[in-house]
Amino acid sequence: MKKFATRAIVTDLDNLADLFQNAGSSLGVPQRIAMDFAFRCDLLSDTIEKLASDEEEEEDKEEEKESELEKKAFAALQTLSRLAAEEEESEEEEKEEEKEEEKKEDKKEDKKEKKEATLAQLTRLINRLAGEEEAEEEEAEEEAEEETEASKKASRQVAKQQALATLLRLADGTKKDQSAEVNALIKAASAYRTRLNR
Repeated sequence: MKKFATRAIVTDLDNLADLFQNAGSSLGVPQRIAMDFAFRCDLLSDTIEKLASDEEEEEDKEEEKESELEKKAFAALQTLSRLAAEEEESEEEEKEEEKEEEKKEDKKEDKKEKKEATLAQLTRLINRLAGEEEAEEEEAEEEAEEETEASKKASRQVAKQQALATLLRLADGTKKDQSAEVNALIKAASAYRTRLNR
């Protein structure tokens, strides 16, 4: 029941009680009946007022419960919203960490590739230097062999020249007894010495 309706009924009952209590005899109602009716009007007024008060308290309690439920629901929504935000933030942090890990892995791969490229370059350089050194050694060996061969050749030429000189000196010492074959040999030796000296 609405508050204004309750108040109107209570007011009307109170007015009836006052009327029959104060002017019952004037209305031709016996005093005993008038007082009984006024008592019953007061009783009804108090009962209705009490029921209205109890109902109002119940409504207040229901409103408080609803308000409490609304507060709890709002707090739960806030908690859910906070948890969702924290979870989203945590996911973002995990994504950032994954990106950082990927960057670190990429850097490691780059360093590894650069290291391998450097090692390959050094290997090629060492091989080239080793090849050049080997070629230089072979060239030095060839030069040494050439020098040895030239030295041997020069030694042979000197020996030949010495032998021819000795032969010519012997030939000069025995010109009177030389045969045609010896003269021919002397001429050949002289010509060969001339050719060696060129």
